[in-house]
Amino acid sequence: MGMAIFSRRKKPVSETRTVESVAGAPRTSGSALAALVLMGAPATEKAVAGEARGEYVFRIRPEATKGQVKRAVVEQYGVTVRAVRVVNVPGKVRRRGRVQGWRPGFRKAIVTIAKGQKLELVRA
Repeated sequence: MGMAIFSRRKKPVSETRTVESVAGAPRTSGSALAALVLMGAPATEKAVAGEARGEYVFRIRPEATKGQVKRAVVEQYGVTVRAVRVVNVPGKVRRRGRVQGWRPGFRKAIVTIAKGQKLELVRA
């Protein structure tokens, strides 16, 4: 007999953490979903340069999926989304003298929209 510390039981779908379950919002609410998934658009050189190619960068919640990001952008901005790429940016070590700390990581999405369409973003 083994120890029963770690259960091999898979979590049912109702126990897994999703954006909808965290906020308690229904799946069909457009602006509410965008407010839960999208956290803002960074004003970095790389993000601004990508806009010429139709690629827009958004910071997103850690538990957000590609499908949720796509739905949120379509419902918020009314554009055709061609592709969504998601990147988990790791945190970095920061030092101040002898004291060492961590800058937290984050999750971002790179959304490619159809040619000829543009987004009017409010930069953070």
